[in-house]
Amino acid sequence: MSILKKSLKRPSSLKVLRIDFKGGQMNDNEFSGVLEVLRRTSSLQNLSLNFSAHSITDKSLSRLSSALKKQKDLKNLRLHFPSCSGITGKGVTVLNEGLKEMASLQSLYLNFSK
Repeated sequence: MSILKKSLKRPSSLKVLRIDFKGGQMNDNEFSGVLEVLRRTSSLQNLSLNFSAHSITDKSLSRLSSALKKQKDLKNLRLHFPSCSGITGKGVTVLNEGLKEMASLQSLYLNFSK
């Protein structure tokens, strides 16, 4: 994830961000790099995150929810976390609470299949 943070040193003007890490061993600590990029970005309109089969837990979803609340211009959101066994209904509920505050959101796709 440090590579991502280094390559996006000034992401504040990004409009579209797609991150695709299918099948791997990313955990909550490594996912924090994605969250750091989101915290430093304020103009996203389209965001797509695909983290299939990683060791991400409810902790990361809670932090993601907080980071997404700052994306006031976000229109399209696609979150794909299939086979992330550390994600439970509790994490999805916390994420949902954050999504309720996103007034500009027009399109939403969520995948948390097992």
